[in-house]
Amino acid sequence: MFLLHKISDGLDWFVRKAITFALVWMTLVMIFQVAGRHFLDIGITWTEEMAKYTMVWMIFLANSVASRDGTQMKVTVLEEAFPSIRPWLVALQRIISLIYFAIVVKIGIDMVGNAMKQTSPNMGISMGIVYSVIPAACALMFLHTLSRLVKRAPDPLNEPESQAILQAEGQADDGSRAEPRDGGAGKGVGVS
Repeated sequence: MFLLHKISDGLDWFVRKAITFALVWMTLVMIFQVAGRHFLDIGITWTEEMAKYTMVWMIFLANSVASRDGTQMKVTVLEEAFPSIRPWLVALQRIISLIYFAIVVKIGIDMVGNAMKQTSPNMGISMGIVYSVIPAACALMFLHTLSRLVKRAPDPLNEPESQAILQAEGQADDGSRAEPRDGGAGKGVGVS
């Protein structure tokens, strides 16, 4: 399992760098478009499309980072109502997420195959390249979620360990929430 965590950490590091690069690239492309239109009086047709596709890639890759960090939004009503079974609920949520990510990876690969024949209107690149971020990001989310499941999943039968994890995540013994460490969104909504 140590290898799984190392792979997850390494891919997360790379994806964070790729997101930063994509943001800089998208900004430069948009500056180029505005400068061309206003100062040179020429319309550059590919820049809008490039910026749009870069943003799509950034969003999907950032979602994989959020799944690794556990900062995606979720509803925590059941966890707050039944704090004694919270470890089981968290594990169940992660297992359901794994199933979902696996399905989206499969469907995404099929979609990429179909989209390879299509080209974007202005840049003329294969739409399969644009759509390939969907299975790639979901595969990353699968890997990160699996890593979190095996790394951070408490043993519900080992009560002291479960309590220690609940305490570390801001959940007191009585079910009330401590101050969220991540600026939570309020009662009933939090991050996993």
